[in-house]
Amino acid sequence: MVRLNYARHGEANGVVLDTGDFVHTRPDGFERLGLKIGDEVRAEGRAQPLATGEGRVIEAVRVNGRPVHDAEQT
Repeated sequence: MVRLNYARHGEANGVVLDTGDFVHTRPDGFERLGLKIGDEVRAEGRAQPLATGEGRVIEAVRVNGRPVHDAEQT
């Protein structure tokens, strides 16, 4: 991971990979995962192209084999 992405209210809501892909975790998922810059990230979830045309946005359900959210929140 090369950088964090922040929501409008200032909380980290995902990460940007060196491929240009954005892994969206929502703030609660990001906090749960405890990710930091430099970590290797493997995300599972629905993907679609970014509006910029470069990379994808991945709505993560699992990151590095760990669920992003509690079962009640999905």
